[in-house]
Amino acid sequence: RKYQPIPVDTLPAQFAGIFHLLELTFTPANDMTIITTITGQNLQLVCQGGTETDNRKKAPVVAAGYQKAIWELREGHLRYCPSQDRLWRRDPDMSDHDGDRLLLNSWHPVKTIEDEYHIGATANSRERNPLYSAAILRESKRAQWFDQVERGVRCDPCVWVRRDGKVVCLQGVPDIAVTQTFTPVGMGVKALKEAERILRWLTVDEKSYANLCRMFATPWLEPFKQLSYVLSGHGGDGKTLIARQALVGVLGVGKVFPGFSVQQYCNGGVYTLGRESMNDEMDGKAFAFDDEACAVDEDMLPLLRALSTGSQMNARVTGGKYRVITPSATMLYLTNMQFADSTENSDMRRFVKVEFHPSKGRSYDEYHAIEGFCHRHPAAFFVLSCRLWEKSDVPEIVNLSP
Repeated sequence: RKYQPIPVDTLPAQFAGIFHLLELTFTPANDMTIITTITGQNLQLVCQGGTETDNRKKAPVVAAGYQKAIWELREGHLRYCPSQDRLWRRDPDMSDHDGDRLLLNSWHPVKTIEDEYHIGATANSRERNPLYSAAILRESKRAQWFDQVERGVRCDPCVWVRRDGKVVCLQGVPDIAVTQTFTPVGMGVKALKEAERILRWLTVDEKSYANLCRMFATPWLEPFKQLSYVLSGHGGDGKTLIARQALVGVLGVGKVFPGFSVQQYCNGGVYTLGRESMNDEMDGKAFAFDDEACAVDEDMLPLLRALSTGSQMNARVTGGKYRVITPSATMLYLTNMQFADSTENSDMRRFVKVEFHPSKGRSYDEYHAIEGFCHRHPAAFFVLSCRLWEKSDVPEIVNLSP
């Protein structure tokens, strides 16, 4: 009630009014002046025109999406993550059950307010007003009024977050909001031991095992954006299986971009639509991977370095406007070919190598069993990874076989 937005010249005139006037109603939603909220209730938008008896000319003062975003900011469903400088939105409860919608403590990143809340069909739509998005982002940073999201991993009853620069495991903190939440389905000591056995079986030695294990929780637990992973092998040895089943199968394409191409990304001039559209697709994702990466030479490394450390770059799609993004995805390069071993110390730290065990002498059923394990224990590899991050932040140095 006492909240007041920062009074600057870019603050839209209706922002404060919308913030204070939005209220729930029992009137059924009509998608025009009354919309459904994330909790399944009906929200009366702030409108202009029309009368109490004639609603035909009644229209929202600004696009319904902006009003919904302002309401969600007010109610704690839209929050800011300081370490990523990004807005995160609460996941809606879409499961089939009786009673009210559940309030989930799991979150997903917002690429843009306009895309997230379906405002305007095109980038040039008159419904879009970037002043509202800027005001929402600016206000969300004010921790005295609005709760925030921390980088970390939740798999109840455990939450892994950084405290004083070190990853720690907290228990019994249901209120803390973190950037990744896993279902505890199928979790237990046996599942963790089996996950460890599988990762050791897939890799050639202890160092490669440790690096593969570290990979899973990297997007949420590395101290700052730095690490990319090179999964090197000999064909048919489980690299794609891990990427498709343990990552895409568990996290979904909303958090993993499986269409990255090293060759297309590193070819061409300074500005290419292929590279910029991949940047747009990867924006806000946890992982991106190329499961048939070409041979990587020294000329390609500068672009891959920039992706690895999150250097700001342009993103756009056909017909859209340029925007500057900070890459968030942990990059995975799955390859059966050479990967340039640069002599630079920064590359030794940045590109974490994993060598897979050859598939010769191993049966299809053994690999197929890993797929079943991912379905039964979706969080196992990730929790095992969190425990490794608790022990150390430093990956192993692996020299790949020629």
